[in-house]
Amino acid sequence: MPVVRQLQWMGLIPQFVAIAVLAVIAHVVLPNKGIPIDIFIAALLYLIFCRVMRAKFARDHKNGMRAFHAQKFQDAISHFEASYRFFSAHRSVDTWRSLLFGVASVNPYRIIALCNMAFCYGQTGDGQRAVKFYEQALQEEPNCALAKASLNMLHSISPTSNAAPSG
Repeated sequence: MPVVRQLQWMGLIPQFVAIAVLAVIAHVVLPNKGIPIDIFIAALLYLIFCRVMRAKFARDHKNGMRAFHAQKFQDAISHFEASYRFFSAHRSVDTWRSLLFGVASVNPYRIIALCNMAFCYGQTGDGQRAVKFYEQALQEEPNCALAKASLNMLHSISPTSNAAPSG
């Protein structure tokens, strides 16, 4: 199954800042341990924080991915719908995903949910719904490369694209 992960390099900055702040705190709280140990402790604490935050707020996304990889597409769709609803209602959480979840993805979780639903509908043979969700993703995020490429592929294999050229 195709998976596209687009990294937003600027999204890494909040993560580095968080680790730096935690390293300074570790250095103050644990004097004479050395900077490498302070950085290690900071990175470990930040990793734990991100894992806890993802477990709490992105569980529908994770469950959807689990069902997706098991090719249980109907189950995956329901999880992605729940993820989309949550992140649409809590856009600030999605906006701060890099800092809160350690995820520096170009696409917000809600857009990923729409694209994943579209792919799942395509796998169940419901191409019209797949197109609908890819188009919705593009309406909400016009630069979503995954939705653009997927729509181009779906349109290229549609019955109307196989017609003989006129002229």
